Amino acid sequence: MLFAELETLKARFLFEQMELPGFRCPPDVYTYTIFISSYCKNSMQTGCKKAIRKRLWEANHFFRLMLFKGFIPDIVTYNCLIDGCCKTYRNERALELFDDMGKKGCVPNRVTYNSFIRYYSAVNEIDKAVEMMRRMQKMNHGVPTSSLYTPIIHALCEAGRVLEAKNFLIELVDGGSVPREYTYNPYAVGNCNVEDDRLIYWIQRKIKNSFVCLLQSWNMSPDQLEGSFVTHHTLYRLKLSSSCRMAKRSIESLSLE
Repeated sequence: MLFAELETLKARFLFEQMELPGFRCPPDVYTYTIFISSYCKNSMQTGCKKAIRKRLWEANHFFRLMLFKGFIPDIVTYNCLIDGCCKTYRNERALELFDDMGKKGCVPNRVTYNSFIRYYSAVNEIDKAVEMMRRMQKMNHGVPTSSLYTPIIHALCEAGRVLEAKNFLIELVDGGSVPREYTYNPYAVGNCNVEDDRLIYWIQRKIKNSFVCLLQSWNMSPDQLEGSFVTHHTLYRLKLSSSCRMAKRSIESLSLE
């Protein structure tokens, strides 16, 4: 923590030098965003409430400073500050920033909604988390994936709403996303001692079928990967990647080891 604090002081000194008249490289949006992101991350690494409050104040100070200088925050700037506020339970400020995004024409993305969904799930306001995800879908601001469904599913299980959690799990898989084992683990999904082996089997079969279809599209067979550490989950995620040719070469090299 001391090292991080010293590095921050050095960065602040360089920032002050950049602001001097005639400096060849004046600060821009990216410069301010780096400081905002740094202060937000550092605030979450300490358990001291006073330190958290100070660092978040610094992050908000840089945000207001960049507005005063005439810079327009981008989606990364907003996401850093919103995530920092949500993880330190300052949701009112996060909602202010969320509304400010809309006024400035900055479209929120999946990262933005993920911060709110995790916050609402952590404080057991599950319905608000679901409402936020539905809003993202309605506004076409992104496609919900496992990272958004997982906190909702776990929060529902902890609240004893296991059937709703299973419905969300089915919705996740039907949407084409790959749930992590942590998401659909029987103890996570049914921590109320409710076992549903058929659901888990259905999920794993759906992933395996997609895995086989992917290999067939690459003119490969599952036997070629026997003995390698490549899993169905890994390959299905590669299917969603934009660089499928590179992924295919990576898989071929793994199968030859």
